[in-house]
Amino acid sequence: MKTSLSPLPRFRLLVDEDLHIDIANFLKREGHDVVIVAKGTKNGSLYKMTIKTRRGLLTGDKDFLNRVLFPPIHTKGILVARIHPLFPANVIPVLKTLINESSPKRISGKLVILDPDGIHFKKSSDLG
Repeated sequence: MKTSLSPLPRFRLLVDEDLHIDIANFLKREGHDVVIVAKGTKNGSLYKMTIKTRRGLLTGDKDFLNRVLFPPIHTKGILVARIHPLFPANVIPVLKTLINESSPKRISGKLVILDPDGIHFKKSSDLG
């Protein structure tokens, strides 16, 4: 009888233009469904696009930490990289951890902060 390990769930993400293209390319190589946001897209439009396309958002823009302006509950998740500098060598290891330890279902509706110390999940109700 043949057995196989179940593949990790694929993430569907919009990747903000503030992140290096190599970060998006890494995610694509790992089999995730990634769309790179056009340069100059305004935050409000990006938030609406996240909802309309039913994708999570990966960004380095701290404006998306504001859960009043950009409530994650309406999205498939808002992931904000708080890693400085935002070089692929700094961001990709944290993304690998997220991919291996989480799932699209777990990030859905949440603000997820990626920082050098790990991954922090915030719900919309955690506004304090």
